[in-house]
Order: sequence, then C-alpha cells, then structure tokens
Amino acid sequence: MIREKIVKDDWQDDNSDVIGVLTMIYTHHQNELVQKILEIQHDAKIHIMCNTHVHVSHENCLETIMVTGKVPDVKDFAQKIGGLKGVKFCKLVEASIPAS
Repeated sequence: MIREKIVKDDWQDDNSDVIGVLTMIYTHHQNELVQKILEIQHDAKIHIMCNTHVHVSHENCLETIMVTGKVPDVKDFAQKIGGLKGVKFCKLVEASIPAS
C-alpha cells in the first residue's frame, strides 16, 4: 500500500518523471489507424522505451507501449491514442521511477 501511495503521489505532481505502460487493443482494419498511432508516437514529448505488437485475431491487435516522461505528457499521449476511432481498449498502468 505504501508503494501504491508513492506512485499516486508522483502522478499528482506534474513535474515528476514517471514510467508507465499503455495497453491497447485495436482493429487494424480501421482506415489509417496504424498510421495515426505511429504519428502520435513519433510526435510525442515522451520517451518510448519499447513496444510490443501481437496479432490477437484476424481483426484485432494487442499493443503495449512502455513510456517515460513528465506526468502531463504521458497522460496526453495515452488520451490521444485512446481517443482514436478503432481503438477498442486503452489503459495506462501508472508506475514511478524509484529514487536512487
């Protein structure tokens, strides 16, 4: 519970550097959706550390994107992706970068 409180506190401070994992499921048949997702990633003010892409079915893809950055920038990134037509599920798992 203490660790969760630390994460919550970090995510309430807009100046905090945080880490998160965005998980999404989308249909790759949606017009230009994959291109829009890539554009958002390339234009983001955050650091994308890695992503994974899995073909769940003929129509659906599951993707995870591990990111770091300032709280407002990470949240903005997640909202932009989640708001795209064809994205069926989008959730940001919030974590903190441990202090040294």
